[in-house]
This record gives sequence, C-alpha cells and structure tokens, in this order.
Amino acid sequence: MSIQHNLEKIPFDYYDINGYILAVSGPVKGAFHEEFSHFKCSKKKAMLYIIETSEKDLPLKQRGSDEGVDLPFGGGNVVKYEKGISSGWVVFLIMHFITWKDKTFLHCGAVAKDGKALIFPATGDVGKTKTTMYLVSKGYEYLSDEWLVIGDNGVAYPFLRKTKVFDYNLKSDRTLAKRILGPKRFFYDLIYKTLKLIPKIFHHRYIQFACGRITPFFQRRVDEIFPNAKYAKPSKIEKVFWLVKDESAKEIRLENTTPKEIAERMYYAIFLEKFMFYFNYLLYAYPSGPNKEWDNYFLENKRIMQKAFQKAKVIKKVIVPDEFDVKEMEKVVSSV
Repeated sequence: MSIQHNLEKIPFDYYDINGYILAVSGPVKGAFHEEFSHFKCSKKKAMLYIIETSEKDLPLKQRGSDEGVDLPFGGGNVVKYEKGISSGWVVFLIMHFITWKDKTFLHCGAVAKDGKALIFPATGDVGKTKTTMYLVSKGYEYLSDEWLVIGDNGVAYPFLRKTKVFDYNLKSDRTLAKRILGPKRFFYDLIYKTLKLIPKIFHHRYIQFACGRITPFFQRRVDEIFPNAKYAKPSKIEKVFWLVKDESAKEIRLENTTPKEIAERMYYAIFLEKFMFYFNYLLYAYPSGPNKEWDNYFLENKRIMQKAFQKAKVIKKVIVPDEFDVKEMEKVVSSV
C-alpha cells in the first residue's frame, strides 16, 4: 500500500503559511501548534505531509539524539520522523524546508503602519528584535522579529510565531526584560553571568558548548508582551534599513547602499542562520547527487530579495554601536 494512500487515513492539522500548506500528524502536533497557530486552516490537501514512522535510523539527527528525520530532498512530499524525537527539532527542520516560487525567508525584524512595511534585515545580536519590539510598543503593527516572508512583488508577509528572547535581548533592553520576567529578571541576570564566566575559567570546548546549549531563552507571543499589540496584514515594503553592528561606532548613522549589496550580504547571513539545515542538505547531496531545484532555490533567494528591495522607496545601511538607544533608532528611521 502506498504512503499516499495511507495519508488519507491519518488525522492531520493543517497550516497555510503564506500559501505553503503543511499537514502535521502524530506527537509533534503540539509543537507545530505552538509555533504556527496563527496559520492553522481547514484545508485537506497539503504540499508537505509530516508523519511519525516505525522506521529506524533515519538520516537527519540532532546532535546527541538517536532518533532521526527523513526530509524528501530528492523529491516527494512526505517527511518521516521517529518516535521519541525532539518536536522542536522537527519544527526547526520543517520551517527551513518551506519554499515558494516567488517568496523567500528574510532574517529581519519588521513592522508596518498604514499598509507600509519597515524592515530591518540583520544577523543575530545586532538589534532587530530590540527595534521591532520598541516600535510595536509605539503603535506599529507587528510583522516579524526573526524570519519574515518577502515576495518579489515587494510585499512583506507576516510570519507570526512566538518571539524568541535571548540573553542579549534581555541585557540590551531592560524594559523588555521587565515585561517578560518581572522580578525574576535579576535571578536570570545571575544565571547568564555565571554561564558567561564558566567558559572563561574552563577553556575546554565541550564546557563552552554545554554552557551555550543550556543558556535559557524565552518564547512569548507579542500580544503577551504588549497587550495592545496589533498584527499586520501583508504590507508593501516602504523602507529597508540594513542593520550592521560596528563596535567602534559612537552613535547610530546612516549610509547609502543598494538593493544588490543588501541581497548579497543577507544571502550569506541566511546561510549562517540556517547553517544546520543546509549542512543536512549537503549530507544528502554528496552521496545521492544534487537536487537542481534545491540548488537553484538557494540562488533564487538572492534574486527574490533584490527584486523586493528594489521596490522600496528608502533603502539604507544603518551602522549601530554595540549598545544603542532604541529611541534614537526610531528618530533615524522616521527621518528618511
């Protein structure tokens, strides 16, 4: 009996992620609901089906785990995962497996007002979450603070998930820390300082890795952080502010840039952020041969980004110091 025939008998939850339909079954349902509840739908036909299997030794494994996942890099529309696997690991892999012909993921913060989007492409620990959260608190509508979906038509599509708040976010934005942790923030300050200190005393790489893995982070819906927060609908990209950290900088400053430059740099930034996913594709491609659709899609990301940026009215590079006043950031982005 074919897998496709068996799918008709499996109870699925369906999610419509800006036109890409996921069907999820089995023990990982709860984790997908936590991440993608905003996208839940009633459709009964999907582009990708996620099912639990009794098969063993599936190829893609999270470090330190015996259970694996089989992603259809070679074609097909069924993802299989072993019993007992980390649900969060499956969500991570699937999120990066989602692809469109005319859209792509962009690592950035983004808000909207009056149907016009302001987006802040950046790598990690630069200030995109800090900037996004502040602007939301000032009445802007939330689009994303980590991964945004953008189209080559110049539209930003909301990617509504729980906001992930890391130690550097809480350190740089004490108002955010207070809203999320309350008085517990002082306790977590001590934990973070301890976990930063241990690797400086014990220089073994395994200790450094372990401290990184156990450093706590928090997930909250934006409307849990800011009760009056509003979620944006798909919005035309009006302004693009590429955030680049310069530790020697004394203040925020604007520089000219081009859609091509940002697209090229963010292409590599996305590789860094999705490193483990691309690594898994390479593990497949080396023994089995490349998948032309996947190889081309990686390059298509750059084309889609550049085309989307070209439609913006304002496109700037924003140099930010290691610590910056987010109120000054608001003034800067409002002045152009």
